[in-house]
Amino acid sequence: MNRKTTPDIIHTLVADLGQPHRVWPVWIRAAVWVVVTLLLMAAIVAYDGLRQDMPGKMHDFSYLTMMALLAPASLGMAAAGLWLAVPRLQVPAWIYGVMVLCAGFYLGLAGWLLWPYGIAMQELWSHEHMVCAREVLLLSLIPGIGLFTLLRRAAPTHRGLASCVAGFAAGMVALMCSLLLCANEGHAHLLVGHFLPVLIATLVGGVGGWFFLRW
Repeated sequence: MNRKTTPDIIHTLVADLGQPHRVWPVWIRAAVWVVVTLLLMAAIVAYDGLRQDMPGKMHDFSYLTMMALLAPASLGMAAAGLWLAVPRLQVPAWIYGVMVLCAGFYLGLAGWLLWPYGIAMQELWSHEHMVCAREVLLLSLIPGIGLFTLLRRAAPTHRGLASCVAGFAAGMVALMCSLLLCANEGHAHLLVGHFLPVLIATLVGGVGGWFFLRW
């Protein structure tokens, strides 16, 4: 009886495998995504032109604060998604902390738009709202495709969670970009036309991950 040794068994198992590719460290993948996304988004903003009241908004503390917080929130969620693409049995606790912090920031802004002013139901449906919502979703495709490409080149063991986080990060980038272009600061418009698409991008990313993040 021909008995195979352990090295022989390993050689048999890996004989038909292709050349493995090296997965870049998380910080390198995040840096590549940030650079490419910034260049593409800057090109879009330059083409469309900044909002007309931008000189005045440069002295608006609330606007500058929101924009300053959106950037690290987007980067934090993107980094969390890329970290989830590294095979591991358990998700580190700090990953959940980053996701909760960024999601809490998003929900806090949405709550600020709803309270204490209140929004009538008839204010939520407007052609202008829908136009901006569509543009934000289209803008989210740019960072979203980049993130999903990087995720596919890794080996995510938590596909649903990683893809939801990637969709959220892409939506936040699109939200930040849209606030550079749109001068309508009505609470109903911001809520429906700018913040709601982030939630839609998150859901679409989560569903898409089950089909595209296979390895």
